[in-house]
Amino acid sequence: LFNIVQRKYINYYLSAFLLAIALTEIASYLVWFELVEPFKNATVKNPTPFMSHISYNPILAFAIYLVLHEIFFNKKLTNLVFSFYSFFAISMTINMFITGGRAGQVAFFVMLSILIFQIFDKQRIKSLLVILIMIPSIFITAYQFSDLFKTRVDLAITDTLSYSDRGSTSIGLRINFTKNSLEVIKKNPIIGIGTGDFPSEYKKINQINTPQLPNTTNPHNMYTLITMQLGLIGLVSMLSIF
Repeated sequence: LFNIVQRKYINYYLSAFLLAIALTEIASYLVWFELVEPFKNATVKNPTPFMSHISYNPILAFAIYLVLHEIFFNKKLTNLVFSFYSFFAISMTINMFITGGRAGQVAFFVMLSILIFQIFDKQRIKSLLVILIMIPSIFITAYQFSDLFKTRVDLAITDTLSYSDRGSTSIGLRINFTKNSLEVIKKNPIIGIGTGDFPSEYKKINQINTPQLPNTTNPHNMYTLITMQLGLIGLVSMLSIF
C-alpha cells in the first residue's frame, strides 16, 4: 500500500486511520459503560457500534501494532505524544478483549509476537522468552477479567471438541463456511467472484455440499471473505497493508 501513495502523505493517512479508531473506541467504551444507548451493531456485552466484531477486531489489532511500533521505534516522540500513545495502546488492548472478534484477538497475539521479534531484532532466544511470558500473561488476564472473552474461548473449545460435519455448533458452522468458500475460491483463484456475488455463490455450493446448514452472507473470516470476493490479488493487497 505504501508503494502506491506519496510518502510525504503517509503520516497523514496513518493519523487519520488512528483517529478513526480512537473515535470508534470511544463510542465502544461509551456503550460498554452504559453512558449511551447501544446503537447500530453495538450491545453492552459486545460494544462494536460502527462495524461487526468480525471486521473491528482485526483492524483494532493493526492499530495497536502501529501505535506500539511508534512507541518503540520513533525516537522523535515528545513526552506528551509518548504518554498519549501509551495510554492509547493500553485502552485499545483492553477494548480488544471486551469485544467479541476472536480472529482479531488471534491477530493481536500474532502481531504482538512480530513486534517483539522486531524490538529484540536478532536476539531470537530473548524474543521467544518474552513471547512465552507476555502472551500467556495477557491471555490469562483477559480470560479472568473479561466475561465475554472467557465465554468466547470456552465456546470455541467446546465447539471444536464437539465438531462434526453436521456443523451444528458455532465453530462447526464457521469451519463449514470456510470449507465451502474454499471450493468457490479454487474455481476463481485470481480475481475472485466480485464483491456482490458472495451470497449467491455461497448458496450454490452450500446446496451441493451441506444443504442441511444455513446459507451465509459472511464466512466469519475476513481473509476468506476477501479471497473469495477479490481473489489472490485482493488477499495480497490486504496483506500488503501490514
